Amino acid sequence: MKKSVFPALCLVAALGASAQTSDYDKALAAFGRYDFEEAESLLDTYSSKRKKDQIAADRIENPYKAGMYSDRVDDLAERIALGRNMLERVEKVAIVDSMTVDRDEFFRHFRLDPSTGRLLSTDQAERFPGKTDEVVTPVYVSGDGEMMLWVDTSEADGNASFRLMESWLLADGSWETPRALFDRSTVFGDDCPGQIYAPFMMADGVTLYFAADGPQSLGGLDIFIARRDGDDGFLQPSNIGMPYNSPANDYMMVIDEVTGAGWWATDRNTDEDHVKIYIFKNSDLRSNYPSDTESIESYAMLSRFTPADGAVRADIFGVLNALNHRKSAEAAFEFAMPDGRIMTLLTDFRSSEAREAMEEWLEMNATVARNRSELESLRMSRDATRGEIAAREDELERNLKKLKQLANYVVNSEIR
Repeated sequence: MKKSVFPALCLVAALGASAQTSDYDKALAAFGRYDFEEAESLLDTYSSKRKKDQIAADRIENPYKAGMYSDRVDDLAERIALGRNMLERVEKVAIVDSMTVDRDEFFRHFRLDPSTGRLLSTDQAERFPGKTDEVVTPVYVSGDGEMMLWVDTSEADGNASFRLMESWLLADGSWETPRALFDRSTVFGDDCPGQIYAPFMMADGVTLYFAADGPQSLGGLDIFIARRDGDDGFLQPSNIGMPYNSPANDYMMVIDEVTGAGWWATDRNTDEDHVKIYIFKNSDLRSNYPSDTESIESYAMLSRFTPADGAVRADIFGVLNALNHRKSAEAAFEFAMPDGRIMTLLTDFRSSEAREAMEEWLEMNATVARNRSELESLRMSRDATRGEIAAREDELERNLKKLKQLANYVVNSEIR
């Protein structure tokens, strides 16, 4: 069964669901507003008053592994410490724009240059053979169309497993057998089962962004960065910090080096059916707010932020608008390849010969459509002679033959 799932509720909500005392509730609320000092004090007070029955009640089961429990007080204490550390390094992000969208379709609003790659739903990804069955939306396909990344999930004996999968396009146009790159516990090296989600690979083929939950996450899902270590593994991921991550779920990071725009999605300050997308100016160098900045937590929460200046916003919007026009013009066709791929953009073709042939095919296809329309008009006309109709039928037949030849040339050029 193909899956288009959305991550579990953020950890803060999960922890708070069974809270029984006001001190714990207050600690949780303070954590949610980034008052980590107050949260720590309240949690210490709550912990010092706990009796055996409350300690037992505070045990929570890992949602991904049956029989694995942890103390929700310890879990919150770890996240308070992580939040305090993150608050020392809040990145100064130049925000270009933001939008609130339906959560299940949020990735469709990421407007990327074709060379950066594509984000597909599971239905769209079915055009690419060679995947496992349990696929989580979104699926990432590289700009050259030769590599695909996705998360698959399975359940057995009450345990849920999420794995990052990879497949490469072979020279004959088929996809290699998918291989698992890692699951959450192996890449973090802490034996803690959990979820991974929404992979994106930079054009260098080395730098990977993805979301994950667990002990190193501030909330439910946080965004992490990891780098390939040779062909067979990745270095341990690093949390990219604030303001990208929060006590809520933070889902996906995409950096488009062509347009200069970065994108990330979060469910902070939204309801359960929506996600907020932030667009920001990509920068090669990280610049943090000074740790003693007044109301630094407001910048971490994005209730305050540094907006991109007018010239930067105009440049990025200009590029994105041009990209929209180009995609609209190019996406007017669907061309089926023998290997199951459906080409909708000229940039879907790896071969320059195939792209040029495809442009000719598009022109000839338009000519054929015009021929058919004109022929139909002649057949409906009382003034048209039989000779005129026959001549137009011959022209249509010749152009259909040319169209077929061009289609074969497109396919052969791409496969070759």
